[in-house]
Amino acid sequence: MTARNSTSSRTSISRNQKKPEISFLVMALLFTLVVDAVSAYFLSHEIASYSFSETSGKIVSGTVEKRKHSGKRIGFKYTPQIGYTYEVDGKTLVGKGIHFSDSSFNMPHEAERVLARFPLGSDVSVYYDPADPGRSVLVRGISGIGIFFLLALINFGFVFLVWLRVIPRKTRA
Repeated sequence: MTARNSTSSRTSISRNQKKPEISFLVMALLFTLVVDAVSAYFLSHEIASYSFSETSGKIVSGTVEKRKHSGKRIGFKYTPQIGYTYEVDGKTLVGKGIHFSDSSFNMPHEAERVLARFPLGSDVSVYYDPADPGRSVLVRGISGIGIFFLLALINFGFVFLVWLRVIPRKTRA
């Protein structure tokens, strides 16, 4: 084999080795963009709730919903379900959102602890969207899951920046 053929052979191998790297990074980038989009969606609603108007309401129902869940381990998820009424411009409305990213829990006592904050028949502050009064929450702002989404947005944004630095510009073009 001549020196020229040997160099050509090595170049061919190195190009083939880069294809899986590029494919992985492209898939990571797509995953990052999807997670970022979902994160931005939830965060935008939670942040928007800071500008909601406040009115008084009354808790009319409260239960823990038990749903079968199959994740890493098969089990159940427990979600607090709260119903409340409130009035806007003389119109009585019914709400059910605690916050925009209502959470499910692995243990029923965790969901019951959330329900305990809103006893049946109690008076509560309700925050509603002035542009759409039927859109309401009992707790405004960023919740625990919202913080997770914020961290995901930051971390996956970091993956994108790494992608920009790792793949040479020639292979992206």
